[in-house]
Amino acid sequence: MRAGHKLSQERLLKLGEEMNFIVKKTFSQSLPTDGVWLIKNPLLISEFIPFLAVEVIVSESPKTIRGSIKTLEQVKPTIAVVFIHEGEIVARWARQKMDAQQIHEKIKSLYNFLEKERLISSVRLEIWNEDRLSHLESYCYSLKEKEC
Repeated sequence: MRAGHKLSQERLLKLGEEMNFIVKKTFSQSLPTDGVWLIKNPLLISEFIPFLAVEVIVSESPKTIRGSIKTLEQVKPTIAVVFIHEGEIVARWARQKMDAQQIHEKIKSLYNFLEKERLISSVRLEIWNEDRLSHLESYCYSLKEKEC
């Protein structure tokens, strides 16, 4: 697991905890997500319901991304998140000697691909990145401060 992947996973789990969800690093052995936020089931049919499940993406491979989305669809959370770790992806492209324009075009292409996948997904699929996560963390912590 790449360092950026691990850090993003930890941040997402911490955010879930701060928002009073029950968090797990993965949904199950057969459906290995990069994190899941659970809520207690009010109907008591099963103990917990997956509210949010996340897959952290550090590769631009369509096959890998589709596999991650399929896993999220099988978990069936209320919100499925594909978290794009641009830092890891861009760093790899930079090591391959791509220039800034090529990297920009590839990032744009990656998001276009994800948007198409989002539209055909069988779950509510959201595309997050580091900026979105930072925004959510700031928002959550500002709410916490107001409660004190």
